Amino acid sequence: MNVETSAALWGAIVGALSGGAVSVGVFFLQDRIKAQRIWDGLELSISPHGGVFVRARVKNNSPYPIRQCWAYISLQYEDDDILDFGSTFIIRSRPCPLIEDRLCWSISGNPASVDICPGESQALNLLDFPAGIEFFWIVSEKNNAPYRVCLRANKSYEGEIKFVSFDMEAKCFPISISLQSEVPVSIHSCYSPV
Repeated sequence: MNVETSAALWGAIVGALSGGAVSVGVFFLQDRIKAQRIWDGLELSISPHGGVFVRARVKNNSPYPIRQCWAYISLQYEDDDILDFGSTFIIRSRPCPLIEDRLCWSISGNPASVDICPGESQALNLLDFPAGIEFFWIVSEKNNAPYRVCLRANKSYEGEIKFVSFDMEAKCFPISISLQSEVPVSIHSCYSPV
C-alpha cells in the first residue's frame, strides 16, 4: 500500500469515527435537553378541596409526553400522631415512617402511574378528611382501600411529593399540610434530589 492510499484510508477511518462520535454526542444532548424541558414544565397545584378530600393537579407544560409518571409522598410526623381510624397500612401499634410511599391518580381504577400528554393535567389523590376535621387520611396507591396512614388534624406536617418517570429525573415539591388553615395543603419551591 502506498503512502497516499494509506493516508486516504486513515482519513476515512478518522472521519467515520469523528462523525459517529458527533452523532452519539448529539443524540445524548437531545435526550438531555428533552428531559430538562419535561422537568422544567412539570407543574403541581392543589385543587380547591371539596370539604372531604384534597387533590392535586399535575400539569405537563413541556412539548413532550411524560410516560408512566409515578407520584410518591413523604411526610414527617411523630408516632403519637398516628390514629387508628379506618383501614390503614400504618397503624399505631406498628408505627413506621412515611417515606416515598406511592400515591394514586384520580382516574378510574386509581392507577399508580399515568401518561401525561403535552399541555394536559392529571388529578392526583392526596388526602381525605371527614367532617369535623379531627383527623385525616393520606391515601395510598390503593386510594382508600386501605389508606396509607391516619393522622391527627390539629398539627401541621412537612413533607414532599416526588414525581418520577421514564422521561425525566425525579422532581420533588416540598409541601405543608395544616387542616386548620384555609389552604390545607401548600406547595413550596421544587428541587431536584441529589
